[in-house]
Formats: sequence, C-alpha cells, structure tokens
Amino acid sequence: MTINLPLPKKIGNNRHQMFASLKELYSLLTTEQRNKLLRLQLLVILMSFAEIAGVVSIGPFMALVGDIDQLQGEGLMAELFRATGIADPRDFLFWLALGVLAVLSVEGVIRTLDKPAQSNPAWTGKTPDPGPPGGSSTSATSARWNCSPTSTASKRPWAKKPK
Repeated sequence: MTINLPLPKKIGNNRHQMFASLKELYSLLTTEQRNKLLRLQLLVILMSFAEIAGVVSIGPFMALVGDIDQLQGEGLMAELFRATGIADPRDFLFWLALGVLAVLSVEGVIRTLDKPAQSNPAWTGKTPDPGPPGGSSTSATSARWNCSPTSTASKRPWAKKPK
C-alpha cells in the first residue's frame, strides 16, 4: 500500500495540512502500534526532561567548585548550605557532587531505555529474522518492513532485487 501525501509548498506555512497528514498517518496504525507509539513519545519526553535536569545540575555545581565562597554569601546554594546544617563547605560540596552524579546516572538509565525503543522502526519490540544462513536478504527486508519484496523493492533503489 502506497500513501501519497501532498507536501506543503512552503514549510511551516500550512500547519493545518501538516496536522491532517499526521492524523492520516496515525489512523493507519493498529491499536497496538498506537499504544507503542504513545509509550515511545512519553519515553522521549521523559528523556528530554532528564537531559535538561542533567545539564542544569552541572552548572551550579561547577560554579561552586570554582568559587566555594559562594556558600558564605547570598543565593540559592548558600541557602541550601545553611538549610542542610552541614558545617564544612567541602562536605557540602561532596554531597552535592553525589547528587549531581545521581541525576546524571538516572539520565543515563533513561537514555539507555529510550534508544532501543527509538531504533525499532516497526515498534514491534522484536528484531527481524535475518533469514537462512548464506541465503538472500529478501526475508529480512520483508520482515523488517512488513512488505513483499516484489511490490516495494523497485521503489527503493537501495534495496536488493530478488533473484
């Protein structure tokens, strides 16, 4: 099945047409694929917030490493230092470093969970069968793209033609 969607003449000029195309593509998905797409999108959003948290956590920590006297003045870090009740600024810096490390570790775990989900184009959660050893790659291509090799191979110049 081939879907011919018209492209807008000027990108960004016709949002209605873009959303109509996305709605049409979404309607072609099965219920299972829609649920998997929703989970994938939620995971992408979670990953982006984790990435932001990782970047935001490094900045104040590095500023404090550069000038530990900030803990004696005014500001958010000085208030946090006083609120913790830690007497030595170096001890506070140590615990802050552990907090930054924890945030970056959580970000890494979320990124690790997200990348395999994004790399599977069919959202099936399975790797396609590569076919028999030494055989042609036609079965792997068919399994991956869920199509017959004769109907779409001619439309993809990079695909190997069946023998």
